[in-house]
Amino acid sequence: MVYEWKDDAVGPTSKIKANDVGKILEKLEKKHGGATPEDILKEAKPKKSPIHNWFEWDNTEAARKHREWQARSLVQQVVVVYEIKGKNKPRTVRAFVSIIENNHRHYASTARVLSNIDLRKQAIDDVEAQIYYCENKLKAFNGFSRTLILLKKAQIQLQKSKRKRGAA
Repeated sequence: MVYEWKDDAVGPTSKIKANDVGKILEKLEKKHGGATPEDILKEAKPKKSPIHNWFEWDNTEAARKHREWQARSLVQQVVVVYEIKGKNKPRTVRAFVSIIENNHRHYASTARVLSNIDLRKQAIDDVEAQIYYCENKLKAFNGFSRTLILLKKAQIQLQKSKRKRGAA
């Protein structure tokens, strides 16, 4: 089997060959029945490992990056609860979303993002990218044609929403 990086791969892909990663994961699967993050780290630890440079080995820097990941996770867990007249169940919406303003990525309240045409477009574009990601992931499996149709309908609805609100 030949392995390649996906189109939107992130990380130090120029330093590491996707094919090397695939072969290592195959080896771990054969040995352990699957590859856990712990197995992968053990495989990567030797400096001569083809995947060594994917990881941050400076513990201070790794700890800082991990805490940044925890901060992102924290923000993603917070929702706003809206009571909807005539409905028994309240609606929840993420309280903050990640956006880029003035070349700086940060979190902004969903309410502010939705009230600004440019930020709203950016948020909708992000949702469309996530739908595209889900579609591609589901295409690898059989039996999800109904789900794929629903995702396509959601994309169309988002595009209509952008045009209607002048955010396209």
